[in-house]
Amino acid sequence: MNRRRFLRNFGTVTILVVGRGVWYAYGEGVFSQGKGPAFEPWKDWNKPQKGILALVRAAILAASPHNSQPWLFRVKENEIEVLADITRNTGGIDPFLRELHISIGCTLENMCVAAPTAGYQTNVQFSGGELRPGISSANPKHIATVGCTPASSPHDPLYTMIPHRHTNRMPYKLDALPASFLQDLLKIPQLLPDTKLLLFTADAQRRKIVELISQCNQVVYADKAVIQGTARWERIFSWKDVEQQRDGITLTNYGVSEKEANYLYSLPISMKKKALEKMSKENSYEKQLIASPLFGIIAVRDRYMVDQCLQAGRLWQRAHLLATAHQIAARPINEAVELIDIENAEGRPRLTEKKLAELINDSTWQPTFMFRMGYSMRNATESPRRSLNQVLQK
Repeated sequence: MNRRRFLRNFGTVTILVVGRGVWYAYGEGVFSQGKGPAFEPWKDWNKPQKGILALVRAAILAASPHNSQPWLFRVKENEIEVLADITRNTGGIDPFLRELHISIGCTLENMCVAAPTAGYQTNVQFSGGELRPGISSANPKHIATVGCTPASSPHDPLYTMIPHRHTNRMPYKLDALPASFLQDLLKIPQLLPDTKLLLFTADAQRRKIVELISQCNQVVYADKAVIQGTARWERIFSWKDVEQQRDGITLTNYGVSEKEANYLYSLPISMKKKALEKMSKENSYEKQLIASPLFGIIAVRDRYMVDQCLQAGRLWQRAHLLATAHQIAARPINEAVELIDIENAEGRPRLTEKKLAELINDSTWQPTFMFRMGYSMRNATESPRRSLNQVLQK
């Protein structure tokens, strides 16, 4: 069974418990699921609220591809240097490291949202540059510097949403979202140069997007390099891996209930694989897409310019925080743009690029991030996070 394909298609499941799995569960530490040091950053993120480290505590709760958390921070007296940890990339699915840099933009937005409460006004300076395929380094790469000037400013209304924002991979309801919420979403790009947000709610538009994403999903996850690169971030077989690595995507993050996840983690590997294979036949990624009332595309002028990746990340993070404030669920659906990257990196015909250009009907903008939103059937769960000490650089 293709594990990534199963997880992409995963929704709610019903499983039978094998009695002898309980003894295995205690050895694996399964019943401490969702607790312990790997989840503490969600609870102590604003303690203390003041001081420059408060910005970093908020930053480590930002979104990242496969919860890879590819960031490091060097804190100085009046500024924070933000570094990309290239070693924490997702492999063949992100050959230009475009998504990695978008996630750095997400962490920048969380810092800016937290700054007024911490007593600062921020000034973000980007390092610039252009992305090319095949570039890797064991050394952290300086991406941006966040200048922090002591100031008394009104708190950002989205500040309190930081610990509640989670990627929601559950099924959504096909209920229309409020027009006022859509209007607020469309205001976000006004604050961010070289970004554009497109929203799609009409049935015909949504059907086209579902068809495109479903096709691209099959192609992307048939690629061995993609499977190898993303497998290292799957925390679906051992709860001890979750506790030790403090990153990646757990079973509950993929949409399994806590009770069901406890049972699955408790099973020996051979039994677990059989259970997952059985469940994969009962769920459809396409069905989840169809039940999404809103699709969105974040576009930039050039998707391979670092500055524009960062701005796109800031836009997504703020949009997700805004959705959280309205109790609206959200998750990325980036297979189409990922396929564009793969086609470009390997010199293939740019077929997917053409399809997305037709969808947005404007060749002057390049899609770089896609998502879906809606009212979820179930709340999303917290993902494991690295500690403050693990992300600070001297």
